[in-house]
Amino acid sequence: KSTVTPTIEPSPDQGSNHNIINTNPEIKTAETKTTNNESQEVTADGVTKYF
Repeated sequence: KSTVTPTIEPSPDQGSNHNIINTNPEIKTAETKTTNNESQEVTADGVTKYF
């Protein structure tokens, strides 16, 4: 697992994906919005997923 501390504690069902977001600042900046302890990912096909 990553040694980087995530900015938001991942829940068990999103742990690996959340670590990827947090360890890739460029992806986080371009594709992820973080608001009120919720993260939002826009996938390549344009679908927005909320975690």
